[in-house]
Amino acid sequence: MKKIILLLSIIVFINIDVFAQPANNNCNTAQSLGSLPAPGACVAGIQNGSATTVSGTTIGATATSPAVSILNCQGGTADQQAPSLDVWYSFVATGTTVNVNITPGSPALATPNIGLWSGTCAALTAQGCGIGNAAGNLSAVFTQITIGQTYYIQVGGNTTTSSGNFNLSVDNDIDCNDCLTTFSMTASPPPVYGSYTPGQVVTFCYTISSWIMQNTNWLHGIQITMGAGWTGTISNPVPANTVQNIAGPGFDGAWYYSATGLGTGAGAGFYFETVSGGTNASNNFGDNGNGTWTFCWDLTVDPGCSPGSDLSVTVNTTGDGETGSWNSLGCVDDPPYVFNAQGACCQPTMASTPTCSGLNNGTATATPVGAGTFTYSWSPGGATTATATGLSAGTYTVTVTNTATLCPSTNTVVVLANTSPVSNAGANITLCSGVSGTIGAAAVAGNTYLWTPVTGLSSATAANPTVTITNPGSTAIVTTYTVTTTNAAGCTSTDAVIVTVNPVPIITAEPNLAFCAGVAVPANTFVSTPAGAGFS
Repeated sequence: MKKIILLLSIIVFINIDVFAQPANNNCNTAQSLGSLPAPGACVAGIQNGSATTVSGTTIGATATSPAVSILNCQGGTADQQAPSLDVWYSFVATGTTVNVNITPGSPALATPNIGLWSGTCAALTAQGCGIGNAAGNLSAVFTQITIGQTYYIQVGGNTTTSSGNFNLSVDNDIDCNDCLTTFSMTASPPPVYGSYTPGQVVTFCYTISSWIMQNTNWLHGIQITMGAGWTGTISNPVPANTVQNIAGPGFDGAWYYSATGLGTGAGAGFYFETVSGGTNASNNFGDNGNGTWTFCWDLTVDPGCSPGSDLSVTVNTTGDGETGSWNSLGCVDDPPYVFNAQGACCQPTMASTPTCSGLNNGTATATPVGAGTFTYSWSPGGATTATATGLSAGTYTVTVTNTATLCPSTNTVVVLANTSPVSNAGANITLCSGVSGTIGAAAVAGNTYLWTPVTGLSSATAANPTVTITNPGSTAIVTTYTVTTTNAAGCTSTDAVIVTVNPVPIITAEPNLAFCAGVAVPANTFVSTPAGAGFS
């Protein structure tokens, strides 16, 4: 009987989910939502716009590098998580308020974090942030939006690794009860990845291009408050030009800056005084012009290193019914404008050693501030270590990045050029055995000297030592001495000299000779060792 062996091939299919990186994984490739639907007619004080909705995912995403985040989010007192696995969207605003809503997908992105940014991807300016709940729902409202400007929405999780699916809904509104309807603010320079460095001076300019009177309120005050990361002092204030359109007594005033405010609860800022040259705006009306007002001032980042410090700037506007003498209140619903930024990671401390002429042996060293693991990128040269070596003279910039927070900081250092000293070993000399001679040259102040070899030298470190060598042999002793000269900058050079020491000659004469009287005596012959000696 034949035995038939059946080989059963069991094929096991393993289902592996491979997630591709989302196309909108970073700001530069943000998914465009286009211009949001324009808000409609004014109903109950609001012009409402239709929503634009898209489905998104952070599965397969990587963290934005360097990480960017915003402080004090809506939905709690926490800050936006950074770094996180995030994706980006962009839109063009058609209203002054933007509503951002997120609902969960499957699997859900738990506790979503969003950041709203303006500017460019290389110079983002924070507008605000929001934090959702564990189920994946989020609702945030952002005001002070500029119509026609492009904004970016950053969507990520609440930890460095959380990811999931979500539905994003964005729409624009306009509050038609506001006096302040069209305005903008610029910061120069803009924050780099939402941050400023210690001691940096920033010029802000706030422009109002449309003010609609409510209850006959004229523009009266601009109040400025700031986060704790600034020094707290406003410098170089430039009041706007007056745009009054009423002439006559009591209406010929001008704007002025007050560091103390009005003493009536209105703080530091710009105020309109109808008495020209006056500085008490609390007892007068505002500026009723229909033109454009621009107010500028400088703020300085605290010079101490404080990563993540609050560098926000809040600008509030008031009508003359709020801070002046007009008796009909209005414009109280106008939202303040909030500029968001934070203190950058601390700049590394820098050190360098000079390069010597023709050697390219300078070094530059960056020492990070604070604990952590860091990466380094030097330019020029491309070195990736804390110390860059083999450098020529010039200016070098390093970017130091904390690998945990992806927070970068930069600093520069100059590698100086030093002139190498001139070494002088002197002219070649020939000596007799046991006779002394001098090599080298006179010492130069600040230089040190080192001779090799040291055979027969009076000193190995003198600039011009004496050399004495006894030669008992029959041939000359030839020695090459090298001097290394080092100056105060650490630069060196070398030179060499040849010293020849001849032996003392040994004379050999003919044996004694006897001759008879009257016989000619031949000249005696002497021989020297080594040969070549002269006799007398």
